[in-house]
Amino acid sequence: MSLELTIRDYADSDWEAICRVHDRARPIELACDSNFTGKTRVRSLAEAAEADGFFDSRTVVAVAGGRVVGFASINQAYLSFLYVDPEFHRQGVGRALLANVAPQMGHDGYTNVLATNTPAIAFYIAAGMEVTGRFFDRAEGMPCACLRLGFNKPAQL
Repeated sequence: MSLELTIRDYADSDWEAICRVHDRARPIELACDSNFTGKTRVRSLAEAAEADGFFDSRTVVAVAGGRVVGFASINQAYLSFLYVDPEFHRQGVGRALLANVAPQMGHDGYTNVLATNTPAIAFYIAAGMEVTGRFFDRAEGMPCACLRLGFNKPAQL
């Protein structure tokens, strides 16, 4: 069965829905790294949005059956957020969101991921990105190894 999706610009009325999506998906993202498992509290989007630049970004939402099931945010060439409700993982939602924002990101588009998040890395590589850098940072107050992925050619979505 194919999921019927609509991608549209974020509206203020979507705030609670995208918070739910983020807050369900973020712990899964961090669970890819054993440094985070059971050792730190994951901030909600409501807590993290200001510091993480959400309100400085352009955001689109994916809607299926009248329900927001994912969102992506970009700040110029930087993909700062891309989260899909876990109930809708592996159904093309992330691909549709990235396809929507990639043209605005341009050829210089990039994102950062935990180096241990192999599902996200595989997703971005399949979309035409490649690892362009490695660095150490902090997530949820914990040190972590990260990768920067950038488009090596036009997005393949």
